[in-house]
Amino acid sequence: MPQFWPWWNCGNLRVGFRNFSKSIVLTFTSLLDGFTLQGVNLLITGFLGVAVLPIFATLRTVANTAMQSTMFLLNPITPDLVRFHVGKEWRKLTATFQLFWFTTGLFINFGLLAGLFFIEPVYKAWTQGKLAFDRSIFVWLVIGVIFRTAGAPFSVLLQSLNRLRVQFIISFLRGTIALVLSLLLLSRFGLAGIASSLAVAELVCSILIPYYFTRIEFNEMEGDLPKKDIISAGFSALACSLGLGSFAFFENIINPLFISSLIGCLVIAIMQWTALAPEIKNKLLALLGPRHIARS
Repeated sequence: MPQFWPWWNCGNLRVGFRNFSKSIVLTFTSLLDGFTLQGVNLLITGFLGVAVLPIFATLRTVANTAMQSTMFLLNPITPDLVRFHVGKEWRKLTATFQLFWFTTGLFINFGLLAGLFFIEPVYKAWTQGKLAFDRSIFVWLVIGVIFRTAGAPFSVLLQSLNRLRVQFIISFLRGTIALVLSLLLLSRFGLAGIASSLAVAELVCSILIPYYFTRIEFNEMEGDLPKKDIISAGFSALACSLGLGSFAFFENIINPLFISSLIGCLVIAIMQWTALAPEIKNKLLALLGPRHIARS
């Protein structure tokens, strides 16, 4: 476009420096995330040896598969989050949160519990039996993913709004909590101690802190966060975590705690469905066909 040439025409050093400062914050945030990941790997190799790193990395890859599914559900509604925030349509924003927590509660949390029946055979087939499957490590890693999924609407909203200072604070605290706790628990619990440290870091930095800053955003819109839906999403994550815990502590998957957790996730998903707005229900049912709409 000719009006923008030459590029230095009508330049503003103050604006340029401000944008440069913002990019520096974003760069440091990315470096912190990478430092956390590499720092955990260095702790494992330094204290436990290089031989155990593939086990941890492979189990973490399996656990993060659920996070990919979460982003698959969240990415299509991300533009709506920004649009509703800009328009101060906080009720539509909360409705979007409700939809996300319902779908993840049903497909992610309930799906993770159902997947425990065949995760070990699939893992052994994938690794050709060369890497051991440690239930406790796997469970802690998946619990971390569950926490990250529950707080994903908060985190994605803050990222989409370019709240760089908030992102830096979250990345800094996530790395600090993960590495410090890992150092404290490593000698006694080994890889499970590191995995549990990552789960605690996700609880604080994917749910608690993003919730605090998201509440500030809603206050500026003179709106209210959906407390009941946040509580139901929290109970769904708790039920799934307890079911996963039973997988680590009991040899037999079918135990009272697991069955209770499975039923709990399903019941909470039904409650979340009933809380959805009628127009959202109709859109979801439309994906299944007009016959389901007629029944509803």
